[in-house]
Amino acid sequence: MRRLARTVSISICLLFPTVVSASIQSLVFSAFDYVQSARANAMGGCVITNVDEEAALYNPGAMGVFHLNRAMSLTIPIRTTLMPEFSDDTRVSALSASGRIPARWLGQRKTAPSKFSLSAGFSQLKLQWSYYSRWYGITMSGYYERASNFTIAAGYQNGARIGLGLTYKHLKAVIPAVGAGSQVGGTFSSTGWAYDLGLYADIDLADLHGQRQAAGGSRFSLVPAIAFVRANAGGDHFAYLDVVQEDPLPEMNRYSFSIKIVEARGSAEIKSLRLVYEREDWMVPYHKDKVGAELGLLGALFIRAGYLGDGTKYLDLFTYGGGFSFAGLSRWLREGGNRSSNQPASNGFWERLDLKIDYSRYGSDDTQFQQKTTFFKLCLSM
Repeated sequence: MRRLARTVSISICLLFPTVVSASIQSLVFSAFDYVQSARANAMGGCVITNVDEEAALYNPGAMGVFHLNRAMSLTIPIRTTLMPEFSDDTRVSALSASGRIPARWLGQRKTAPSKFSLSAGFSQLKLQWSYYSRWYGITMSGYYERASNFTIAAGYQNGARIGLGLTYKHLKAVIPAVGAGSQVGGTFSSTGWAYDLGLYADIDLADLHGQRQAAGGSRFSLVPAIAFVRANAGGDHFAYLDVVQEDPLPEMNRYSFSIKIVEARGSAEIKSLRLVYEREDWMVPYHKDKVGAELGLLGALFIRAGYLGDGTKYLDLFTYGGGFSFAGLSRWLREGGNRSSNQPASNGFWERLDLKIDYSRYGSDDTQFQQKTTFFKLCLSM
């Protein structure tokens, strides 16, 4: 429904260019409404406690923890058609890449009981329309919104894992002045900036209580995690037709808590269950509540489900999906059988390389606009 409100405002802007100045500022932010992580969307959009390859997009603190054990990551952008029941050519894509500063540059010893990482990343989210719309009879081409993000993060592990990071965002929106009733040629554009501050922490309670795995036996872990992100903060400068305006970004706070139960043998997972709750509070009187679950088998196959709502019934959405990790399967084949836990694991290139495939789909929604939206993502890390 909020997307419908924005598209109506686009139509008004094209028909009455004098009001564009008031409307374009809000359009640059609509990309922030969409989580482009297929893994997160399968779990109702719960994203800031996900320590994975896409953390640079959503929680810089989680990126710091991710790079405690992974040297680099890359997600391959796959464009998603949003709200196919509403428009068949509204597409969004996201990419991210991040890397860790080598430990030897930081003076770390491999035998040290603690770990420390510094990492940097780049990510981008882009929403584009090639035309709009059958409903209003107004044609648009070349319209896009883009957020380019630059992230730095630190992670520390000594029992608990803690990550802290900062993301700088450069924002741009371009709206072509074409279509029925338009009296102004060229394009309308808006630029801005903002930053995200992210925090993540978790702890394996089994390690805390000194639980040890018997040779060839299973080990059970209970891992609670918390995360906080202050999103879209600080940015209030926008250029519209070369005129600087003072308008605040839609700042928001995101809070999340998760708990993961794992049965493992060596470093190979046998099965796991993760439950997540996340709340998104906008500075305006609006919020989203998200809940999700992830069931893992052999650390390789994942089944996910979730719910996303905003308390107004404008957003009332069930989601589901799944994923596959080649590294999880490889680890299980190496260590999950009768391998004793005191045998050293191989650390070659193929053992460190991981390719993940994630899929998610929106289920029913009262507005009908988000039904059948499907997300795919390929992630590479090592």
